[in-house]
Amino acid sequence: MKRFILLLMLALIPGLSHGLSFVYDGFECVGDASPGTTKKQSRFEVIEDMGSGAYRIIFTGGLPLFSSGAGPCVGDAFGVETTETSDGKQVKKSDAQAMAYFTGSHLIITLTTLNSYGDGQVFGGMLVMSSIVYPQTYTWIFEFVPETISFKLIRNIAIMDTVSSIGSVESGKVMGTLIINAPYTAVPGTSIEYSKE
Repeated sequence: MKRFILLLMLALIPGLSHGLSFVYDGFECVGDASPGTTKKQSRFEVIEDMGSGAYRIIFTGGLPLFSSGAGPCVGDAFGVETTETSDGKQVKKSDAQAMAYFTGSHLIITLTTLNSYGDGQVFGGMLVMSSIVYPQTYTWIFEFVPETISFKLIRNIAIMDTVSSIGSVESGKVMGTLIINAPYTAVPGTSIEYSKE
């Protein structure tokens, strides 16, 4: 029976182009990636079959976050990219596109986001502009579970770098810093499983 389900999924998934979606039901993050009490979903949907097991997908709702000692939660980690509403306002995007590759037994998803902090401040009567940007790249490795037609997160590989700049509007001088961090890997302490919607 397991073999039949796996063969059926292998026949179906590569042929799908739009609409196949998977959902993780979790709790909203509070503080430093700790689960709160408010329920929140993370969902990804196939938006394009690029052939040979490669897909473009879109995440909505949030991303699964976890740290050592804390259970998983769903956080707003889509970065600072904005989109324009029909009335011309800029709002933070509530989704993020990613690339996925399905081997038949594992799903590998890669997503990059940008987070930014900083604004103008006055020091000694002089306006100083400063900003810090955090480019983040996540690579999630999921194991396919044919019995439940779901994907279980088994590993997260992340790279989080820092780019900062500070400059004086009056002098026109800007200084920048780039800090490149080594990738790190994390394994969820409890199950994070995306089920077919």
